[in-house]
Amino acid sequence: MNLPGWFIDWAGDVTLAQVVIWIAIIVFLIWILRKSWPGLRAAIKLTDILSALPAFMEQTKNTLSEQDQKIAEIHHETHNNNGSSIKDSTDRIELGVRGLFDRVGILEETTRSLITSDAELRKDTANLRREFDDTHPRSAIEHLRDNPTQQGES
Repeated sequence: MNLPGWFIDWAGDVTLAQVVIWIAIIVFLIWILRKSWPGLRAAIKLTDILSALPAFMEQTKNTLSEQDQKIAEIHHETHNNNGSSIKDSTDRIELGVRGLFDRVGILEETTRSLITSDAELRKDTANLRREFDDTHPRSAIEHLRDNPTQQGES
């Protein structure tokens, strides 16, 4: 086998055994790289995540501070604090509504009593008219209706 002269100059005194060893080493390195590639990718990803961690921690700290402030505002509004909270307003409204219920109850009782009294008065009025009609002749009643001014004179 005739090899070009430049190749012989370049290769020099390399033996076939050395070439096989170098090829074996290269194949072994490729195999190692291929087997370790998922781990290498995970290490790179972990490095990226860890580099973003300080910014994430600062953002989380700021978010928690904002939430603490909002929670304090909500706490202020939902607990009694001398009249300025929603809780105090709700208590005042409940007290007012309770008073209105009491007043409405009294009005209902009074209305029932008035309805009963009205029914009794209407019944009494009807009885009085019947008695009046029974005790006075019809002509006298018609005369009184026709001449209302003479009612007080007779």
